[in-house]
Amino acid sequence: MSNNQKLLSTAVLVTIVLLAGTAGAQTSSTSTGVSRLMNPALSANGLFLARVSRDDPSPAANGIFLQEAEIQMTSVVDPFWTADLIVVWAQKEDSDTYDTMIETASLRNRSMPAGLGLTLGKFFLPFGKHAMLHPHQFPFIDAPLAIDEFIPGMIDVGVSMDGTLPLPWYSELVVYGVDGQAGPFNRDNRDLAFGARLSNMWDISLDGTLELGGSFCSGPNADSDLTGSSQSNIFGADLTYKWSSGSLSQGPAVNWTNEIVIPEPDRNATGNPFGFYSHFQYRFGRSWWLGVGGGLTRDKSTYDGGIETLQGWNEGKINVAFVPSEFSSIRAEISYQESHESSRNDVRYSLQWNFTIGSHPAHLY
Repeated sequence: MSNNQKLLSTAVLVTIVLLAGTAGAQTSSTSTGVSRLMNPALSANGLFLARVSRDDPSPAANGIFLQEAEIQMTSVVDPFWTADLIVVWAQKEDSDTYDTMIETASLRNRSMPAGLGLTLGKFFLPFGKHAMLHPHQFPFIDAPLAIDEFIPGMIDVGVSMDGTLPLPWYSELVVYGVDGQAGPFNRDNRDLAFGARLSNMWDISLDGTLELGGSFCSGPNADSDLTGSSQSNIFGADLTYKWSSGSLSQGPAVNWTNEIVIPEPDRNATGNPFGFYSHFQYRFGRSWWLGVGGGLTRDKSTYDGGIETLQGWNEGKINVAFVPSEFSSIRAEISYQESHESSRNDVRYSLQWNFTIGSHPAHLY
């Protein structure tokens, strides 16, 4: 065989190998020939906490914990739908065991007319800013008292529709109807719950935005047997300012969020329930954030043997966080809570760290 024939044979063999490799890459096949192209994007998150309390000796306030582990799967189903599935393992209070919960299992339509969005399944209810966050997205280690006391566990099964309004600025309206199993509602009542959120956003500078939102939800009252009120109505408003240096990558940045929560008083109850928080975060270094927050709750109704008492708390917190990327963070925090009605208070020192691996969807803005 001549040298030219050898060169030609070698070139043909190399070409065949390259084409076979390209075909394998395009089909993403395994050694069995089964395609992986339809597999969902998969990610996992681990959230850990070390904490000690000055005033509370309970195990829940002192120790080192795996707070939560989360697995998320996201995928395009077909030309009409995308799907999200989030499974969470969360530690039970005062226990070393974990609850397993399907936090989100939803379909979102990709081809609605007029740019509308349709979501079906189990999802976070769009109320305010904080209630829609996963724990590893919280700006501070614990949720604000206003959220924890009045609108905890805002996750339910149903349908929501969203769309932008024809206004000179960005304005989005979301409406939803759900089963009525979310935290503020009576899980044993078969009445449905419904609500809406309107958010408006303006570019107030080249680097800054201002968002103003209003929220409302209504569902079966969790204490209807005691209060005589069958329906629970909750109102909310939020204001968020965000600024990030446009001239420096990972330069100075500011996030400032304020939110109020106003539950409608029960029919037979006294007081005027109200909750508020304000969170301020400042990025002072490439990977460093300083956070300062405070808030209060007022006239939260509790019932013992059918007798109503009203409770109120103040809170303050400060933390420093090292966030080298969106996939990991470590933060140290000091938090303080004080009761309005007594001399009870609680100071906690916490260290929290978390990681995310895999293809994780973007967080809310």
